[in-house]
Amino acid sequence: MALLRFAPTQGRGLILTRDPLYPNGLVVFSSLGMGPHFPQGRVVTDGTVLGLARPFREAAPLPTLSWSLVTASAVPSSLRVPIRH
Repeated sequence: MALLRFAPTQGRGLILTRDPLYPNGLVVFSSLGMGPHFPQGRVVTDGTVLGLARPFREAAPLPTLSWSLVTASAVPSSLRVPIRH
């Protein structure tokens, strides 16, 4: 299934898919921050949305990171300060 995305601003958008039953529109697969007007399964025919919908890019996996633990004994006593929460 080919997915398209429409994101008018950061934190808001639609993930859309094509359906042969609706050749003049796209079907909402998922929405975030777009309100109740774009439930899953709704057919979108708005020219603005259709014109700005772009291919969906999957997120690339994060690189593997290594972590090390710094213990209190590794910090000189002259640099230690109380931690306030």
